[in-house]
Amino acid sequence: MPLAIKTMLHLQKANEAIEQGKREDALQHLNALDEAFAIESAGATPAERTMMLAASAGLYARAGELEVAVMKFEDVCRHAERCDPNTTETAGDYSSLAEVLERLGRLSEALKAWDASARHLQGAGVWDRYRAGYEKRSDDLRRRLAAESG
Repeated sequence: MPLAIKTMLHLQKANEAIEQGKREDALQHLNALDEAFAIESAGATPAERTMMLAASAGLYARAGELEVAVMKFEDVCRHAERCDPNTTETAGDYSSLAEVLERLGRLSEALKAWDASARHLQGAGVWDRYRAGYEKRSDDLRRRLAAESG
């Protein structure tokens, strides 16, 4: 069943509010989106569920609600593991999670998410295209972790 227009409008309005610097308005729309989607999620397809969770997580991150974004991206990744493994989309979900974790200074968790993203790229057969960038980022995270520990 397609998602209701009202649900999609909350997503759009939250995005617009963030772009306009209206954080409180964005959070109101995100809360309304969460409530509307909770009602609709039973009838949503796996792809719709993943898309909505990922979009919501990204908007929470952009609004500065990083802890909420982490929880939502973790949900997205769990769902993607079951429904869409070894795809560039799932790799992207883990990459987004890693970025938010890194912003929070949770480098060890960020590295795990980054490594999971790499595994999905390998499974999707596109690792060679992304390898250099991933290895550079992974090495950077490892250096930062070592500096924190040392």
